[in-house]
Amino acid sequence: MCNLYTNKSTVQEMASLFATPATYGFNAPADVYPQYPGIVVREDHGERVR
Repeated sequence: MCNLYTNKSTVQEMASLFATPATYGFNAPADVYPQYPGIVVREDHGERVR
């Protein structure tokens, strides 16, 4: 999976897409490149968290 992408979605749109609660104050960059931090959604006790 390539991790080079540009995110133009709002926090709420991303949360809805991955069925996870919206977290405000999130500071992920709009452009994500290899070797840079990115968004990770995982499941913990049956609930999706990021």
